[in-house]
Amino acid sequence: MKKFFKSPWTLGIGTTVIGGVILSIILDLIKQVSVLSTMKSVFVFIWNCIVAFLTFEIKVWWLLIAVIVVVAILCVVSKYNNAKEDNNQPSFLYYKQDYLLGYSWEWAWEKNWEGKFGVENLHPVCTKCKTPLLPMSNFYNQSKCPRCGTILNYNSSIETEVLVLIYDNAKKGNFKNNS
Repeated sequence: MKKFFKSPWTLGIGTTVIGGVILSIILDLIKQVSVLSTMKSVFVFIWNCIVAFLTFEIKVWWLLIAVIVVVAILCVVSKYNNAKEDNNQPSFLYYKQDYLLGYSWEWAWEKNWEGKFGVENLHPVCTKCKTPLLPMSNFYNQSKCPRCGTILNYNSSIETEVLVLIYDNAKKGNFKNNS
């Protein structure tokens, strides 16, 4: 609640209202009329404005134009915000492929529930044609390129080492922008 009372909005609006009431009282005393009659006049004026606004005849084509203008403004603001968000992304999010430990690798960055980014879908790609490799079902730790037939042999611990290198490169900025 303390934050509410120390807010610049609360202070500004509160000061204006309190100052207006005090000035109204002073003006009423100077004019020698009943106290707060000026405030009553202000409230009557505001009430009349509200009634006039609510009883104003509106043409349908005015509403259509207003809706079109609002939608256009929302589209522009949305595109501006999306462009702004794209510019605010960390540069390592564009680091999605590299040649590590003798093999080409690709992956994606995903944000977890804590808001931290992690590597997802890490997989080797063919060094010749850049096609994702498929694991061979009858051989352990072998993958084959479905396009050119290249076979990749690697041991299971290499993926852990590649992950460590990817995170280290992202942390240190040791990568070129692969977007």
